[in-house]
Amino acid sequence: MFDYDQDEENRKLKRLAKTVVFFLVVSIFTLRDLNYYFLGESAEATVTNVRESSGGEKLTIEFEYIEEDGNRMLGRDEVHFSMVEGFEETVPVEYFSGDEKSAEIARPRYRSLLLLLLGFAVLGYSLWPIFKDAREYAKGTRPRRNRR
Repeated sequence: MFDYDQDEENRKLKRLAKTVVFFLVVSIFTLRDLNYYFLGESAEATVTNVRESSGGEKLTIEFEYIEEDGNRMLGRDEVHFSMVEGFEETVPVEYFSGDEKSAEIARPRYRSLLLLLLGFAVLGYSLWPIFKDAREYAKGTRPRRNRR
């Protein structure tokens, strides 16, 4: 019915494929942080032991905290020196209820959320030309092509 530019369609498909791969990679890297952000619990933990990690730039911090249901739990996390500035005897921790190994020192999670939103934006930008052409085909009008 309509003639179309095969090269233009291939470019759109390649851009879409690259965008989907980018979005999947971003989603995988942000999933853990977003789980803590939306599903995790927060508590104040008492620091029981601090030691320098083998690399020298990180600290291994062992701590004890009380869950909301009253269970006393132990945890350990390895963090960069800059993350624990200002903390003395207590540190904020995030955990999943009932899972002792899930506890970690609270970190800012907004970067992961912003990265995921960027992934959605790039995906939407890549899908827009395809949706626009599909809508014009459905109306029975010839899709407008960009001039170079």
